[in-house]
Amino acid sequence: MPSYRLKVVNQRDFENEYWNQLNDYAWVFLAEGDSWFSYGSIKFRNLLLEIELPYRALALDIAQPGDTLRRMHETCRNPELYYYLKNRGGRRWSAIFLSGGGNDVIDAAWNEAIGAADIFVRPANPASITRDNLRDLIKHPAYEQLLDYIAANVRQIVLEGRDQAEGNSVGLPLFMHTYALMQPRNAPAQFFGRGPWLYKACVWLGIDAALWIELARIVLSDLAATLNSLNLPALHVIDTLAVASTMVPAEPGSTKDSSDWDNEIHPNRGGYRKLAAIWSTEILKVVS
Repeated sequence: MPSYRLKVVNQRDFENEYWNQLNDYAWVFLAEGDSWFSYGSIKFRNLLLEIELPYRALALDIAQPGDTLRRMHETCRNPELYYYLKNRGGRRWSAIFLSGGGNDVIDAAWNEAIGAADIFVRPANPASITRDNLRDLIKHPAYEQLLDYIAANVRQIVLEGRDQAEGNSVGLPLFMHTYALMQPRNAPAQFFGRGPWLYKACVWLGIDAALWIELARIVLSDLAATLNSLNLPALHVIDTLAVASTMVPAEPGSTKDSSDWDNEIHPNRGGYRKLAAIWSTEILKVVS
């Protein structure tokens, strides 16, 4: 069976060049999200660009680096998403892709404005923290409120955005993903001059460096559990944290491209290819 790379276009090119060519593609997708769908490094790579499918397919990509679910769901700050979800004048989307929640978590893990973490408690004796009591670092109820807020934002995007009254996207498959395990390290997203995030939080906490990736595992697992627990119609969560066992975390202490990671929170091309293969499989299970 032939394989076609997903054609990913921005809003301007979609409106100017592709709007009248949609019948040339078997599938047409709408993609919204963070830098895993836009660009997280100077190398201009993302997950969507690596997806291969057995038919010609096009994706309108309105994702933005650093985007949070909060901005995505607010119609006053993000009118494009709700406009394209309503889609009254165009071909019905084949499915919707959504990448979100990661930035909400890392922004709470390290608040640059105050130089501290919003969801962690600094231990009086960092040496007392082990793998067994890592959850003692979680700040309650701020942590639960963050996860509840993420869940509420997804519900609003699905029920008030995709399924909005008189819209042309009601009931369409909506794919989200969890985030692969990342190693906290001093590897900022240099193109944007931002980060690192988890690394700064771990240094601030003062815990043993061997525990850093385990703290990341806790937070990303809890985010994954939150997304997987949502009982929403036609919502398909691709659990890349659970199934992306081939994703190799960066070397601890590295500061540049390492293993499957370009920087602290963004995969490199090889990493995105591994994730895209999982996406392709899951898309084919659902989209006819």
